[in-house]
Amino acid sequence: LERLQILQGTSAEIEVIFRPDRGRFLPFREDLDIFIGKTDEVYRVGVLGRAWSRQYFVTPGDPRDEPFTYSIFKGIASVEDTLLVHSSAVIRTAAKEARKVIDLSFPESPNILLKFPDPFDPNANPSTYVEIAAAPAAPTGKGPAKGAPPAPVAAPGSRQQTKRLYFNSTKVSDNRAGVTPGSFEVILSQEAKESGLWSLSVDKGSLTAASVDAAAVAVDVTCTLPKPRSLGGVVVGSWKAFQVEVVLKGGWCLPGESDEHRMWITLEAYVGL
Repeated sequence: LERLQILQGTSAEIEVIFRPDRGRFLPFREDLDIFIGKTDEVYRVGVLGRAWSRQYFVTPGDPRDEPFTYSIFKGIASVEDTLLVHSSAVIRTAAKEARKVIDLSFPESPNILLKFPDPFDPNANPSTYVEIAAAPAAPTGKGPAKGAPPAPVAAPGSRQQTKRLYFNSTKVSDNRAGVTPGSFEVILSQEAKESGLWSLSVDKGSLTAASVDAAAVAVDVTCTLPKPRSLGGVVVGSWKAFQVEVVLKGGWCLPGESDEHRMWITLEAYVGL
């Protein structure tokens, strides 16, 4: 539909259908120009679409944490090689080998970065953290919820921040092979565990394969920072990065590829000395 007559006092709804032919790191974009009547007014509407080359994938809860956003701000750019995501495994393999022969680097695909701002900064927004007023009472009765790793005990004066990850299933509307239920696991690195700063609302679970949009599974990542010590009236600290491995299993993927996909997520926090 490219032309529509709308009578006075009425409205019309126009549906834009997104049908990508491949998955890729950067989103697809198209600008639509809308001309109103016989005037010179033009309304430009930008539409964005994301596409993945497998059924199950991970996205940050805050769109500002999308890795391609950081890539744009840092000026990282690479030419897309459509042969690397071709539906034929033979062509994908040949494209990889050709790059190795001519020593051509592969396109950038940065990790998801969850950067937690310093909650003890004098200008920190109180709505972005929760202050621990007193040490939590010792647990009684039942243990932690099934699937939830034990959280570190927060000292009084600590401040907690939470960011969210979503584990999603694409909408599959055809009869392609490989559309099966899946699972995920979130694994904190040994350094992240030993720091005592990080906890997960859940570290593993199942994913639903459906012909309609399935509800995403939310995983909250909480950073609990102790109140920093002051050295001569000066608070000293530094930004530290911690790695988290995510394992996705099951579901549709490109022919010839493994249905087990491993990826890394980087957590950053300002840790006082």
